[in-house]
Amino acid sequence: MKVLLAAMDETGIAAAAELAKNGFQTVFYTPDPYVEKKATEYSPSLHRGVSKQEFIKLCVENKFTVTREPEESYQEVWITVNTIKEGRDTLHSAENLVKTVGEKLRQVERLTFSGLTKPGECRQLLKLFTRSSAADPTETNYAGALSTAGKLLPAWSSSEKTSPVLEKLGATFFESPELAEIASLSNLLSEAVEAWTLIEMAVLHGHMELVMNCFTRDVVLYQEHLDAVKAFRMHRDTPLLNNLYTKMRKTVYRAEASALSQVREVSRKYRREFRLLVVGCSEMVGQRFVDALKGRRVRVSVLDSEDVSLEKLGSFTGFDGAVVAGLRIDLLRELSKHFSHVWFVPMV
Repeated sequence: MKVLLAAMDETGIAAAAELAKNGFQTVFYTPDPYVEKKATEYSPSLHRGVSKQEFIKLCVENKFTVTREPEESYQEVWITVNTIKEGRDTLHSAENLVKTVGEKLRQVERLTFSGLTKPGECRQLLKLFTRSSAADPTETNYAGALSTAGKLLPAWSSSEKTSPVLEKLGATFFESPELAEIASLSNLLSEAVEAWTLIEMAVLHGHMELVMNCFTRDVVLYQEHLDAVKAFRMHRDTPLLNNLYTKMRKTVYRAEASALSQVREVSRKYRREFRLLVVGCSEMVGQRFVDALKGRRVRVSVLDSEDVSLEKLGSFTGFDGAVVAGLRIDLLRELSKHFSHVWFVPMV
């Protein structure tokens, strides 16, 4: 069965990869050229749960394809949205996507909204699709954040004849889309709290094995987890979550200070210049390490997160230590095989 999955940002890539992995002929569409390009280039942090070999196989078998112009008719259409991007209200972005996709379609049997929405927004987007499109789906559904690592996939359906995609994914159904939306957000938040507890134990108490061995996925926290945490940072009616993001930021600062201190200490034992590789972060974060270690007989090389692949890491020689400045556990595991000194600084 062919499924069109439309998205505005990179989280839709992970959802499309998941559908393709489960045997559905998935066509990925986005109006954003940058996201379209990223969808065709394998990345473990975007094509989650799919190895590079699996990704190539899915592409060769046409299970995962990218289109610039969707067809007018599909049995099933998924529109993946995020209305709390970076913790802000980004419902307008989701509405623009719904209008764009809706205007291109003429016939759709089943329509599913998935991703991150605040309670009540799924119904709003369904109504908007009805007004924007000539297509009249016989079944409408909601599915939570498909691209995260949670065991529970909260869902809702307007029909007793459930979507074969949702059935294959083992969705748990709720009586209303609002309850499913709340369950999806709760799922993300509970995962974030659990993951960050391990991160704090690892980076603040030196138990790095906790991070490397307790996470089966390649990334500690996905962007959706951080979006959910940021969205709740100002909610007075959720005191547990109100200060969570602030505490996460404090942990990052402490981890960064600790890593810099240890780098300085280790570098003093070298008679020559200590060569440090910083990977998995943005240029801005990398520059912080460069500035902090200036004049310390430490030469810092920064590898931007966009350029990092496990294949490349094995070819890097001539460095004495490495810092993983980000949330990718796969980099931490791989670098630990090649370097005697490895530090982990989570970035949120």
